[in-house]
Amino acid sequence: MALNLRRKKVLCSILSTKENLSLSYLMESYGISLRMARYDIKAMSEFLMDMGLPPLGLDKNGNIIYDVRSLDEKAVQHTLEMIKNSSMEYLQVELRLFVLAARMLLTTDQITISELADSVNVSRNTVIGDLSLVRSWLLGHGINVRSVPKRGLVVSGRETDIRRAYISLLQEALPLERLSALHLQTLQAESETTYPDILLTPLLSSIEFGRIQKYSTQIQRSLRVVFTDVSNANLVLALALLVFRIRQGRCIPDNESLPPDAADTQTYSTIFGCLMEFQSEFEVVLLPAELRFITQYVQISGILSTDSRIGDNASHVEKELLARDLISGVSRDLGVNLHMDTELFYGVQAELVPMAYRLKHHIRMANPLTTSIRRNYSELSHLVEKNTNSLKLYMDSGLSEDDIGMLSIHFIAAMERINQTDQLPNVVVVCGFGLGSANILTIQLRKLFHIHIVDVIALRDLGQCLADNRIDLIITTVPIAFPPVPCVYVSPFISDQDIIHIGRNLMTIRDMAKHRLPEEEGKGPGLLDLLTSDLMDLDYRATDFYDAIRRSGELLQLQGIVEDRYVSAMVSVVKELGPYIVFMPGFALAHANADAAVHKPGVSLIRLRNPVVSGHPSNDPVRIVFAVAIPGERNHLRAIMELSKVIASDTGRLFVNAADKAELLDIIGDIIKA
Repeated sequence: MALNLRRKKVLCSILSTKENLSLSYLMESYGISLRMARYDIKAMSEFLMDMGLPPLGLDKNGNIIYDVRSLDEKAVQHTLEMIKNSSMEYLQVELRLFVLAARMLLTTDQITISELADSVNVSRNTVIGDLSLVRSWLLGHGINVRSVPKRGLVVSGRETDIRRAYISLLQEALPLERLSALHLQTLQAESETTYPDILLTPLLSSIEFGRIQKYSTQIQRSLRVVFTDVSNANLVLALALLVFRIRQGRCIPDNESLPPDAADTQTYSTIFGCLMEFQSEFEVVLLPAELRFITQYVQISGILSTDSRIGDNASHVEKELLARDLISGVSRDLGVNLHMDTELFYGVQAELVPMAYRLKHHIRMANPLTTSIRRNYSELSHLVEKNTNSLKLYMDSGLSEDDIGMLSIHFIAAMERINQTDQLPNVVVVCGFGLGSANILTIQLRKLFHIHIVDVIALRDLGQCLADNRIDLIITTVPIAFPPVPCVYVSPFISDQDIIHIGRNLMTIRDMAKHRLPEEEGKGPGLLDLLTSDLMDLDYRATDFYDAIRRSGELLQLQGIVEDRYVSAMVSVVKELGPYIVFMPGFALAHANADAAVHKPGVSLIRLRNPVVSGHPSNDPVRIVFAVAIPGERNHLRAIMELSKVIASDTGRLFVNAADKAELLDIIGDIIKA
């Protein structure tokens, strides 16, 4: 019976330490069931008998009985050497297939069946039986395998596909914790024959990953990002493969169909600067095609930080609006207000940049958490998928389960923040009747309310307390004139009326906390600062959807906010990408890349006399069109948040029935304040 890695480790422990283990030890140490532990005992016993040694025994308490001291020492040592020196002999089929695929991907010319068989310590017939599955996996990644008489197997495919396939293979084969710590990996003496190290042996034998990691770190710092562990590992692997394949004489030819715009981005220029020293350290010359390949891996990377320079050519406003649309839809279906969760907003927005690039260029990226998300958060994942219609229209592509999983992670984190960070209101108690009264009052307050009492003070100390602490509510037995924060006057023995007043104030404080903008995001102009009556046109007669967009842009142009080319760009966006800008039934949000065509921030609004058809599968016809022009990135977040709230408010009827511009602005103001 086959010995997997777990069984080899346990058996070596039994034979070398001469200590008896137990079934419970196996279950706890390796996270396996009792049935699997018993199955392991059977497999190890059969192996021992094959080696001429007695089988393992079990007592009634589940302890493993094996008297190593009574056995021939040479026979035990020989058995240990057999286990250690044949660690590939009993590889599970799936793992063996990964090793075979890795060997074939990194060959420079051809490889024989015998060479493959030797690499995994199995017979030629076993390898021949495995080849159909290996061929199928490679073909799915764009790699062909041909059998050539007297030469063996010839692997062919684009160099970029070969490198992507190898990185994908490692993503599937390596445990997440090993992949995350890839930059710490070094070649050990036994690495050539132990799994999964054998997958990395070709690279590790000539390249130290720690040396590669410093360049990945430098690229991230220069781009002001922090990659996820998996994305960092992917970049380290891409750089290591670059060196390894160039040394093999396998450079990426310039005629391979990498995106031609990759070399024109700031990201490309930054990476080129970061890798100048890399070329001399590893004695390689980086041709443009190689740099474009590395740039592509950076642009599809998942990031932890959000202050990113990646995706310089993408419209930040587009990603913000798409993020807001997704958040609004999920919030509506969950019945939970997620609009003001800026961590969620920035996280989703940051996820959309590499996702859009991957989908545009048909690049697959596995999400190692997809299965876990689908199993543990199926309902939330379903709601995220349900609300991705605008994303699909914008990207002109369906989203895979991995893509949905990547977006769902941010919503899972948002819900955890709601569940775990329900911060207690900070309360200061002002008492003028002595220590005894103060103690009675605080005991009653703690028993009745879920609050954090910062201090119990005299009235004269209130000013200093407010200066030193963030106080949400003052509860006082002494009347206070013009209190600077909400205040409830009570008696030392709290009455029913006091309880009602305190409860109402705490409800208001908690509700405000949920909708409070952090200080940074609360700055900058609001929607009503940017949308004035001069930027509105009610009952415009549009000939079609494009005419409506053009009119919304003309209003901005007339006020000196944008140039004519920005107006044309708004129309081009819809012609190229489709009607994804119709985020809600009846509402469209026109926009384009800002660049130099936007001179200052502004928002316009037109209401159409007759609705127009945009081609959106579910949100037609369009009656209201907003146009947004924002030159900066973050100083306009307040306006974007408020605009998203207005569009998601399901108040189309009020917009249509408003008598004039003043009434419409009042309606918008009421929605923002709600």
